[in-house]
Amino acid sequence: FLIMVFYFLSTCSIYFTYGDAVKSNAMFELPDGAIKRVASFAVLIHVLVSYLLANQVICRAIHVRVSPLSVDKGDWLEKLHWLLITTSALVLSWAISNAIPFLSNLMGVIASLTTAPLTFGFPAFFYIVACKKLKREIGPLERVALWCMIVVSAILLLAGTFVNVLELKNVWSKVGTPFSCNNLT
Repeated sequence: FLIMVFYFLSTCSIYFTYGDAVKSNAMFELPDGAIKRVASFAVLIHVLVSYLLANQVICRAIHVRVSPLSVDKGDWLEKLHWLLITTSALVLSWAISNAIPFLSNLMGVIASLTTAPLTFGFPAFFYIVACKKLKREIGPLERVALWCMIVVSAILLLAGTFVNVLELKNVWSKVGTPFSCNNLT
């Protein structure tokens, strides 16, 4: 709930400050200066931490499947395998992000399809299902909050996907070849 409130307040403040002509990334609207540098640094930290957290889980799963006998051994072979897996993941991430000229738009579509349902909708729905299965009573206020989360999640999924697919369609003809690093703004 707190995350939804934060996103709502952020979106409203951006809208009331810059209007409906905001580019796909509100950072582009900030004037050059200290505020933009601080915001850019915060985004950099966010991206790095997000990559490291996701990368650890994904690389651990790969390590367990590719070389299960070296997992949790603590020897040089495990460290070598870990180095190779994590370096390969980093190189592959870089290659994909540069090979797809419209990656940010594609990520927008993926995020709109997954973020709201996985963060708000599915947990609320599965909680209702689990309570029903366990014959646990859900209070009326809690039930309203859960259904609000599910409905808001569906609205965000539909609206976000619609907007991001339109944006992707608009930039599709403007993008260059892979690794061309065109500015899409």
